[in-house]
Amino acid sequence: MDNDIDTLVQMGWKKEYAEKALSETNHQGLEAAINCNTRVDDLGINISTLKTLPQVPQSFVCEECGRPLRSNDDVELHSARTGHINFKESADKLKPLTDEEKQVQMRRLEEAIVRRKMKREEEERQKCLQDEKNRRLQGKASQSAKAMFREEMMRREAEQLKRDRAEDKAYREKLLAEIEAEKAERIAKRKGVHSKEIAPAAASQREAKSPNSPAECRLQIRTPFGQPLRGTFKSSENLGAVVLYVSQNWPMHPDSTTRMTINSCEITLQTAFPNRKFGEEDLSKTLNELGLCPTAVLMARRNATF
Repeated sequence: MDNDIDTLVQMGWKKEYAEKALSETNHQGLEAAINCNTRVDDLGINISTLKTLPQVPQSFVCEECGRPLRSNDDVELHSARTGHINFKESADKLKPLTDEEKQVQMRRLEEAIVRRKMKREEEERQKCLQDEKNRRLQGKASQSAKAMFREEMMRREAEQLKRDRAEDKAYREKLLAEIEAEKAERIAKRKGVHSKEIAPAAASQREAKSPNSPAECRLQIRTPFGQPLRGTFKSSENLGAVVLYVSQNWPMHPDSTTRMTINSCEITLQTAFPNRKFGEEDLSKTLNELGLCPTAVLMARRNATF
């Protein structure tokens, strides 16, 4: 009722006349007060203000389900319970709620708020669980990839170590054979036997130990810096092919940023034990003739150029 009086006062009515008009119409609303039989002059208002009466909504209607609602609180409750968001005002006045009905509505509103809060918390909890699950899956995938990489590297290192050991064993056997041949040659010289007569015997002895000449020759070539070069050549290739290979794969200097190719004429090859330096006359000889098969370790150095 006080709201109706305030509205009439804002329209220009005197407060006492507004109270009188509402009283004579049994407080049936603004329209009834304005349309009452009381003379306008007695009410003390300007008749032009009657045309500017605002349309005060008496209720609201949900446009999604058509349910009538009494107040903004009912609109909020209905929206919380159903998720509906489209409402419109209505001039239909609904029966006011009793105190008991208001308490029921408040309980429903509180329950709806609690349910929405619980739902939101559950959604956040599920999201956190999913994020943690994804993080663990990514971690397991990363660990699995790292483990596979480590296993592959260990396998390669084991294979390389096995090859190196086999090459070292073959090289040692070759050195021992050469030492035995040199020892036999020295003994023969002391006994007065010419070395040319011993050489065929030593060669036949080596052929007896290895009746089949190897088809390939594996070389490890050590340079002044960088990792050793490794190459596999045919036993019938000459030493010049090895020199060319070294010149094209000469390692990069630690102070440089690019790999360089040098002239093959600048390279000299030799064996460390027995100490043998290969000259130009050896470049046309095959690796088998030079005794570098099946495997050997060579030292490469670059001759000084001026």
